[in-house]
Amino acid sequence: MLLLAIIAVSLFLAYRSMSIGILPVLSRCLMGALAIATGVGLAGPLRQAIPSDNPYLFGACLLVIAIGVYLLQRGLASYYMLERDVALPDFVDRLGAAVFGFLGGLMLGGFICLASLAFPLPKMADDVRPQLVRSASFGVDTARIVGAIAGEDHPIWLETIIPQIHKTHERDGSP
Repeated sequence: MLLLAIIAVSLFLAYRSMSIGILPVLSRCLMGALAIATGVGLAGPLRQAIPSDNPYLFGACLLVIAIGVYLLQRGLASYYMLERDVALPDFVDRLGAAVFGFLGGLMLGGFICLASLAFPLPKMADDVRPQLVRSASFGVDTARIVGAIAGEDHPIWLETIIPQIHKTHERDGSP
């Protein structure tokens, strides 16, 4: 059900992106991917640097870093980049914007699921946890792709980002 909601939101974003054009949507998609990868890469070290046993700290670090990096990138891009009028064929512009809008929606939905898994969920949310784990793969795959392009040598998996997930699966007996 959660995966269908993410796909529906992604389709809506793809539809809205068609009116914006491929280049702004592509830049937002790349900024989002870099922000997710930066959040995933720096949330753990920042969490370890703060001497606290607060279970909400890792999720807060993940959100603050990723959102901060995205806003910084958007601010710098809007301040320093000139608006260029690149004339692409209308069909290519709209289709490319729809594709990248859809991918951006999947990344956003996956990151929201990943961030919600970083926070301790109440007991009544145990039915939703497998759906969150499945849907968080979109956010993890984004970080994995950026890490592979950057030459990162250790693998990026959901269990390496949020170690509590592996312990929860072992306790439930779920895969």
